[in-house]
Amino acid sequence: MSSLFKRIKKLLRFLLNIIILRKNKLNVYYFKNNKVLTTYHNHSFTVITNKNDYLLFCKKFNFTYSNFDRFDYNCFFACFLIKDSVASYGWISINAKKFPVDEILLKIDFPPNSAVLFDFKTEIPFRNLGYYSELILNFIKHFSNVKCFFIYTSFFNNYSTRGIIKAGFSLLGVYKLLSNRLQTDINIISL
Repeated sequence: MSSLFKRIKKLLRFLLNIIILRKNKLNVYYFKNNKVLTTYHNHSFTVITNKNDYLLFCKKFNFTYSNFDRFDYNCFFACFLIKDSVASYGWISINAKKFPVDEILLKIDFPPNSAVLFDFKTEIPFRNLGYYSELILNFIKHFSNVKCFFIYTSFFNNYSTRGIIKAGFSLLGVYKLLSNRLQTDINIISL
């Protein structure tokens, strides 16, 4: 029985890895003919900064609400609204110290004047239309005082990883389950 337990534990350690990606503030916008390009798809970018507005938003759009305590820790919610639907959404934590990453059961230290983007989701009818990358870029544009942005995703979430890279992030390394060490000597072929 302990042999089976050891195999399950080894499998979980392999599966429960996250990729950490980083983007410096320098090349946020795409330029053509000295004009900033934005590709809006008939939607609005909305940022919510407090619990009361979040609750009103959730009620208005029939959105499942939780995570109210995040607002106490300098976190903000943002989304794209298309007509009366939430197309894509996510969270940002500004100046996170000991940021909890539930997927690997760790708290990670990020440098000062940085932000962590996390818990993103694009609803099924709006997937593969570029909303995820665009939402990330809008976060970066909105929080222009932040110098460096970090984002993480599951090691095997290729769709998310491609969207993050499309938004201009580059691979920093991999954190493994319960291993408080960033592994930077990796080669991810599936990107």
